Amino acid sequence: MPRLNQKTASVIRSSQETLFSPFDASAFVLFRVLFGALLIIQVFFIFTSEFVNENFVQPYYHFPYTLFDVLHFQRLPPALMHALFLIMGLAAMAITFGFFFKTASAIFFSTFLYAFLFEKSLYNDHYYIILLITFLFIFMKTPRSPRPKSFLSSPALSASIPFWQIFILRAQFIIVYFYAAIAKLDYDWLVRAEPLHRILSKKILFGYQLDHLGIAWFFSYGGIILDLLIVILFFWGRYQRVAFACIIIFNLTNHWLFPDIGIFPFLMMGAIALFLKPSEIKEFLKKINIFPKAPTEPHCLEKSPPGKREAAAGQTCVLYFIVIYLLAQFLIPLRHFVLYPGNPSWSFEGARFSWRLKMNTKIVRYRVLVTNPHTGQTQDFTRPGTLTIRQSWLDNMPDMLLQYVHYLRDELKSIGVHQPIITVEAEASFNGRPFQPYIDSRVNLAEVNYPLFSSADWIVPQDIFRYVSKDAFF
Repeated sequence: MPRLNQKTASVIRSSQETLFSPFDASAFVLFRVLFGALLIIQVFFIFTSEFVNENFVQPYYHFPYTLFDVLHFQRLPPALMHALFLIMGLAAMAITFGFFFKTASAIFFSTFLYAFLFEKSLYNDHYYIILLITFLFIFMKTPRSPRPKSFLSSPALSASIPFWQIFILRAQFIIVYFYAAIAKLDYDWLVRAEPLHRILSKKILFGYQLDHLGIAWFFSYGGIILDLLIVILFFWGRYQRVAFACIIIFNLTNHWLFPDIGIFPFLMMGAIALFLKPSEIKEFLKKINIFPKAPTEPHCLEKSPPGKREAAAGQTCVLYFIVIYLLAQFLIPLRHFVLYPGNPSWSFEGARFSWRLKMNTKIVRYRVLVTNPHTGQTQDFTRPGTLTIRQSWLDNMPDMLLQYVHYLRDELKSIGVHQPIITVEAEASFNGRPFQPYIDSRVNLAEVNYPLFSSADWIVPQDIFRYVSKDAFF
């Protein structure tokens, strides 16, 4: 046992030495600028559209996450809701230029978290990764130029940061690619080339309609191979530029195929900066006259300057933080294997926060039926015109459908209809299959609470083999 403890202590010491060694800051600074610019674009889109009014001010119903209620958050008045996004935009600008970096990151994270938790129907993977990156930024330091106009200047790019900052950001993006590949190891993706076959069949490239199944298989298997191999190619210097070119092509293709995923493809392309050699970054900036005095010699890990190392206790805390954070990021996408049996793309249980990017096309037909237990009268309450476009997708997300049922239950109670019986008749077509039952119409959902750590028994399991159309394999 003492020998094991000795080895463990040796590994910890070695990890600390590596993670806290000074690392050239140029990759981090470039990523910070690119990421901040994307945040500005995101907030600018929100301000120049009716996004805030349509999703946060006008809706009668909202679908918050459980954590929103646990933290006792309240709905803000319209003026304060607009001010929230204005503050978010100012914080994004500060992140980009490196001003009050930690404070700006904390402000952006907290305001964005409020909006994120407030409306579940807006969930998107790029919103999730924005939260993760800004959360990590809170604990990081960044060099900045003394002159606002030259935020990619020599002083900023020649400084150093602890290596753990680059390490944890790289690990985060590697996890995204890894689980995106794992999610694609799916019957429909591998055998039927779905949902890409249906998506591509509606696309036209150079006057040619991409409806051939072979094209869908090329994209399907190409996506898996790229997601799996890209991590290896990132660190294989000989093929690193090939990897970067593949990432750019892959993400531009995703933007073309799925325009609704917002800045996500550009964020994934921006993450390339984290894997570039400092000398390559400076040489590139030198060529385009952004950094005219760029040194060409590479310098990554350097000896620690006297008095600059962080205290040992602080290093230990950071080490624990890194382990806990990455362990959580690794385990959360696996929860559906343990807690929620079946296909998460069908039930949507365990699908969020798991990097299951565009894994299905699902069409749901449903009716919400309310029965007055005193009179026996049944009325159809399906979509009474009070839901936004995004909220109307609740039929694809059973947990939101249950929230809607509970809203109806509480409103009916407020007008004197106690213990209403609310059932849902629903059937779904998954990736082009014939419709099959989706929600158990015998269950009174008004009396059901959504289980956090087990599968909802009122969601009918998918039967992928019974409900396969004749052309499923062709």
